Amino acid sequence: MITFKEKIKWFCRVFSEMFKYNSVDTNLHLAEYDTNNRIMTFNIRRDVLKDGANNWQYRKESIIKMIEKYSPDIVCMQEVMPHQAKYLVHKLGAEYYNAGLECGLGTNLVTSKLVFGEGLLVFYRKAKFSFLEKSKIKLYDGRTFNFRRALVVTLFDTCNNREITVINTHFCHLSAEARKKSFEKIMATWHKIQNSDTVYICGDFNCQLNETASGIDKFSQYFFYNTPTDKGTINHYSDKGNGKTIDFIFSNKPYIHSEVIRDKFDNVFLSDHWPVLSTIEC
Repeated sequence: MITFKEKIKWFCRVFSEMFKYNSVDTNLHLAEYDTNNRIMTFNIRRDVLKDGANNWQYRKESIIKMIEKYSPDIVCMQEVMPHQAKYLVHKLGAEYYNAGLECGLGTNLVTSKLVFGEGLLVFYRKAKFSFLEKSKIKLYDGRTFNFRRALVVTLFDTCNNREITVINTHFCHLSAEARKKSFEKIMATWHKIQNSDTVYICGDFNCQLNETASGIDKFSQYFFYNTPTDKGTINHYSDKGNGKTIDFIFSNKPYIHSEVIRDKFDNVFLSDHWPVLSTIEC
């Protein structure tokens, strides 16, 4: 049972980390990139006291090591609290630009003062992309307070001389109907995109490909996607896994390779989800 003292200590740590990271760490070293795009989607799990030994403070360094090892060109993160975003920008900012959305207030996640807010964060390599614009899509939650959003980031791919659109999202876990409406909203946005040659739709969709009531079958008809694996993409901090794949990267371009990353550094889980990494043709 979590004691009152532990709760106060956790609150003070989270609050202090909102103001701790004001610089950029220059120690990140990425592998060389090529003209194909390496896209990662990763639900990093919010900072929750009940996670105990798997709490954010014990996982965060391993997440940076993982990103450095695989050197993705674009990283779409979900379930990111503002102080987590500030740490990630501090550690990754030398090599990556970022765009973030705090879903409750609809503001910039990285500069948000909403201590216990949650949002979406996209990192993209400075050497490969330049920023054009960002926007948000209001989705459906199925509850009174609707904080479900999608972050839309439009970039210019300087390696391939083309525009790309990245949509990062986290769907409702409670309602198949809410997920279906959210899929429809994103599909409608995709149909309106006229300038982007390449579109990546990434995130935690909280459903498997066979859950047709959620509307994911429409996405699998129109897009290329990472194939589900036996162990799935969620782990609940266990090596056994439960066979569910609910994290996807949908693309209008063909896949070269896709994998679920199950690395642990210093025997620490990265999150209660495994990251998905896909190499996609440009």
